[in-house]
Amino acid sequence: MFASLSTLILKEHAAVAHVLLAVNRTLEHDIAWAKALPIPLDIVLPLLGGICWSLAYILICWHSLREKRRIFIPILALSMNIVWEFIYSFIIDVPEEQEVIDHIWLGLDLFIIVFTWRNYLITRPQDQQGFQGFLQSFWYLVRNLLVGVFFNLVFVALVPGSSAFYGAFMINIVMSYLFIYGGGEAPNLAIAVLKMLGTALTSLYAYIYLVQTWFMVLTYILIFVLDCAYIFQVLRAPPKSKLA
Repeated sequence: MFASLSTLILKEHAAVAHVLLAVNRTLEHDIAWAKALPIPLDIVLPLLGGICWSLAYILICWHSLREKRRIFIPILALSMNIVWEFIYSFIIDVPEEQEVIDHIWLGLDLFIIVFTWRNYLITRPQDQQGFQGFLQSFWYLVRNLLVGVFFNLVFVALVPGSSAFYGAFMINIVMSYLFIYGGGEAPNLAIAVLKMLGTALTSLYAYIYLVQTWFMVLTYILIFVLDCAYIFQVLRAPPKSKLA
């Protein structure tokens, strides 16, 4: 992932380049044990991961529609997701089955962002409810979408052949972090668990079957730790702020 970047800074920042090349080193691992299992993990893991993520989306849709004064997903993470799904649904070619899933997720995320923005408008102070408040809220949404565009284009530029893979996991890190430190006002255990399971299963599939580096292994671990920390945070939240 960082090979081209490392080359650019090698002369002036040799130590930094050395670190980047080290974390990008391919890991050698034997997947014979996975092939020996009676179930096809290369099908089951991404399928279950996709189901968990889809259920999380559906729950966010449902609660965002019903709970008008609550935010269930950070708008920045949601914006990054929408841009990623749009790029790999309509601009950059991906496998056909992935494209179908991306279309479905894009539709769900568009639904979520509309009602999340509506809830954001409702929860603004009374003196910011007029037309000026509407424009400020709209600009806030646009800013987040622009950040999402820039974030995704960085990976398209750096790793054009694997931008969907790297971009998806980097967005996951941002989302996991924001759920803990800048997330929604309505902790939801089911959404937290489904998000953790969806990413963990996908990470396991990627580790077994895709080319791996130390960087990506550390990424999988970091996301899992952040997701578990968020689940713990939800479990400790006051009962009145929790939604099942």
